[in-house]
Amino acid sequence: MKDNVISFFAENLKSFGADIYEYAGNKFIGIKNPYSDNNLVITFDEDKFTMEFTYQASRFSYGDEEFALKVIKDYLNDKNLAVEIFLNGKSLFGGTRSIDGCDFNSGEEFAEWYACGKKEVADNLCGFLQNDGVEVKIFSWSGKFDRVFRP
Repeated sequence: MKDNVISFFAENLKSFGADIYEYAGNKFIGIKNPYSDNNLVITFDEDKFTMEFTYQASRFSYGDEEFALKVIKDYLNDKNLAVEIFLNGKSLFGGTRSIDGCDFNSGEEFAEWYACGKKEVADNLCGFLQNDGVEVKIFSWSGKFDRVFRP
């Protein structure tokens, strides 16, 4: 099954430059980013597969290949962004977010965007953003939407 899934991603992401590589006996998919050193990798375990881009890792169950393909293509087409929140230079948490709304200008706007409409989460995040040393890093495939935000 794992080999079929590897082939599925290699074929469906070929137009983005996907290749099958092998390291220490394990096959994985690699896509070289032509815009930066932020490449995309898909690794395969016995019970799951993982897409990695910058600080983000999205894990999927076998059987979820079509959904995972959409998530991956959305990264490669600059529809998804990798967001990571730091405190005093240390990575704390982050996630995948849609590009829609990424043009925020304040901590409140960022919190609303990051929380995806969940008011309680946005309110809690606004409180956290008041700490000294908070920094948000956003990465896009093309680099066009990369930014560092200090609330």
